[in-house]
Amino acid sequence: MAQARGVAGWTLWGRYILPAAGNPLVSMMGPSLVAVAGSALAVEALTGWPGLGPLFLDAFRARDYPVVQAVLVLLCVVLTSANLAGDLVLYRLDPRIRPGGHEAPD
Repeated sequence: MAQARGVAGWTLWGRYILPAAGNPLVSMMGPSLVAVAGSALAVEALTGWPGLGPLFLDAFRARDYPVVQAVLVLLCVVLTSANLAGDLVLYRLDPRIRPGGHEAPD
């Protein structure tokens, strides 16, 4: 609609498309980062690269619970930090989620 009215290129993207698409993209940032971290552990374990993946797998097989717990707590910290970062970015970008950001119409 905006393009039909003559709004061109970057103005169209910056004013209409990115604000509408930003909320779901930022909201999925946290789970996506954790998926990347979990996938990296799996790739390390499958390829034999040294890292947390083989360490976690060896500790799991050996029933070395402190190491297993440390890796899981590390993944939880990454998930929590990524979700917090995404929520803070979303709070900054979207005024509708702030307290008093929108009023009910009369």
